[in-house]
Parts: sequence; structure tokens; C-alpha cells
Amino acid sequence: MNALSVMDTGVGPVTLRRARAADLPDLVAMLADDALGARRETTEAGAAALAPYLRAFEEISADDSHILVTASTPTHIVGTLQLSFLPGLSRQGARRAQIEAVRVHRDYRGRRIGDFMIQWAIEEAARRDCVLVQLTTDKRRTDAHRFYRRLGFAASHEGMKRDLTAGPDRPTSGPSVPVTTTYLWQLSPTDLKPASTPARHANVTQVEELAPEFARFLYTAVGGDWYWTDRLDWNLARWTEWLRRPGSEHWVAWIDGAPVGYVELAISPAPDSSNPDLLDAGSAGTHVEIAYFGLLPRFVGRGLGGQLLTEGVRRAWTLHERVPGCAPVERLWLHTCTLDGPQALRNYLARGFQVFRTDTQDEQVGPKPPGPWPGAH
Repeated sequence: MNALSVMDTGVGPVTLRRARAADLPDLVAMLADDALGARRETTEAGAAALAPYLRAFEEISADDSHILVTASTPTHIVGTLQLSFLPGLSRQGARRAQIEAVRVHRDYRGRRIGDFMIQWAIEEAARRDCVLVQLTTDKRRTDAHRFYRRLGFAASHEGMKRDLTAGPDRPTSGPSVPVTTTYLWQLSPTDLKPASTPARHANVTQVEELAPEFARFLYTAVGGDWYWTDRLDWNLARWTEWLRRPGSEHWVAWIDGAPVGYVELAISPAPDSSNPDLLDAGSAGTHVEIAYFGLLPRFVGRGLGGQLLTEGVRRAWTLHERVPGCAPVERLWLHTCTLDGPQALRNYLARGFQVFRTDTQDEQVGPKPPGPWPGAH
């Protein structure tokens, strides 16, 4: 097994070792198992979905300056991190160590496995004559900040990143502005407060064979004025993969054959009520997220938003009936922020959603929303 270190957790040993290619499905699942990772990783099964992770694994394994490790019990992989060693001219030619992608399986948190992995990384860095160990952590991971401070890390620098995958549709970054994100949920179908039906109501139907091209049109047409940018640089393969996930549904509102707006549903664990970076694993029921919701601009102000959200909530509470093997839905959640439309939060509250968390962080936004297509505004 070539153990790097062994920890006694009180319920059995946890062994730290170098990762193997066969570990990748478990490692990727842990990377995806939080509110941030769920939006940038894939847990789709099969060789094609794992191919980019396998390429990265092979590159890491071939270079002694990087170590990808797993923490495992005799039966399960329960943690992972990557440790890299960086030479540099500063500090009189000092070598430093960089810690990345620290994860502990949700079923094994609270057993100091994270402490064990980080302590090993510190000791390995010292053994390799590094003068310091550094890491970055997302500003929204407040529990992680406390964890690292407890282990002796100091927030001594301001980290900055620039996304090099941005396509021509993605706006350039502008100044940092405070953005407040509000998390809301319903805990029962009876929480829904239906909206009144507008005089000219829409017909809301599920698009079952949804083309990625149409999904992207809905995303940009509805979100172009509200800084929806996360998916602007997705290619066709990534859209296709996303739409094939079990429980992924698009309910579209139509008037006279034209799309008015849409609701996107997804099976996704709700964030913990005290920390949006920790997914709530307190029950066996299904959690459904309203991932995206909105109207095309020309249809705003006609009462259609209340109708569409009402229909979307009803469909969300019955999603398990359309997904084989899915446990009954017991929680419906969403989040909105101050970059969204001004009516969004009021609509959610009026439909019976309850706020369970708010969080304010500085975020970089473009000088103006991207619009429905490049150059539209």
C-alpha cells in the first residue's frame, strides 16, 4: 500500500497514501460535493467524463514536484489533497509548498481527518526543505477559513485569479462590488403560496428532449441582463453532459408559441443552514434546487413570473415521481443575489419560501451585464 502516514481515528485506522487512477471516481465525487464544487465538477459516470481528470492525474503522477494523496479506511476513500513544491528566487531562493483541493468525505467529517492530512502536508514540506506552506481558499468558505487559522495559517496576502477559459461571450472583469446572496427553501409542498393567474397566462410545459442550443438560448435570453455568466463559455459537450444528469428538468412558459421564460430544476443537496459551503446531509430525502428561473425581458411586469414560479415549485415537489429510484422530495431550495432582477426575492418570499441564510462577499463583475448575445447592448 506504501502508506505515507496512518492515523487512529478511534473507529479504525485512516491511511494516507498516493492516489491511484482507480481512486478518481471517489476523488471527483468529493470535489463535487459542496455548493461550489457542484457547479464546476462532473460526477457523470464513464470513461469520457473522467478523461480530463485522468489526464491531470497522469501529469501529476509523472512529476515528483506534485503529490496527490488519498486518506482511506480499509473500505472507503475518505479524504484527499494535492501538495505541490515550488522553487523560487524570492526569500533567497527558497522553496515553498502549495496545498490544493482539500476534501473530506461528508460521512467522515468531524473526526480530525482534515487535521491529519494538513499536518502530514506540513511535515512533508519541511522534510523537502520548504520554508513555508501556502494555500488559497474561496472567500465564501468561511468554515474553511476558521479551520486553517486553527492549524496556524494566517491570511497574510490577498489572492487574485483570472479565468483563462473565458470565451468571447464572457464580459471582462470589472471592480469588486459587495454582493449579498440569499438562500431560501421550502420544507413541505404545503409551503407554496400560489400566485394568481394573470389575465393572459402562459402554458408551462417540460421540454423533455432539450437541445443544448435551446438551453443556452434560454440561459442567455433570460440572464443576459442580470450577470448570468457561469455558463457562457461552456462548449456543446459540457452543455450536453449537464442536461443528461438524472433529475435535470427545464419547464418552459409559452405564449402563442413563443418562449416566455423557464425554470431549471436539479437534484442538488441544499446548503447547511449555518454555512452555504457545507451541504446538508441530515436526511435521506431528495433535495431539489431551482437552479435558474426567470422571464425574457419583454414579458416582465405581466404577472407571469408568479405563475411560472408557482408551476415550477409544483413540478419540483413531484420530481421524484419522474426519476426512477429517486427518494421523495423533502426539501426545495434556491438562492438569489443582489445582481439578480429586483423582483426575484420578493417573488420567492411571496410564494412561501423562507430565508435560511444570507452571505455578503465582494465579487468582480463586468462593467455591464453581458446581454443576450455579444454586442447586444
